[in-house]
Amino acid sequence: MVKRHWKWQLQGLHMSQVGIKTVFRTSKKFPQLIILAGILEGKFISKDELTYYSLIPNLQVAQSGLVQTLESVGSQVVSHLNSHQTTLVSHLEERVKQLEEEK
Repeated sequence: MVKRHWKWQLQGLHMSQVGIKTVFRTSKKFPQLIILAGILEGKFISKDELTYYSLIPNLQVAQSGLVQTLESVGSQVVSHLNSHQTTLVSHLEERVKQLEEEK
């Protein structure tokens, strides 16, 4: 049996157009396709780096994660500030009661 070496080339397409995830999905469907390295944004990168980049979410997912984190931190700050105000008000009300009882 003769082993054939296949060269897979995406002519005229950049990885940003095809997507690294698409390339890896295709390589799973065709086991004879072995990814050794790639070119991303004009740089030669290894298969490990391609795998790393394929795990990075797209820009919209990353932006929504950032917004969610910022909203979470903002709501925590508000709750901490409100808890201190609530505590201060309750202590002042108790002090007012104490002063009224002393009269």
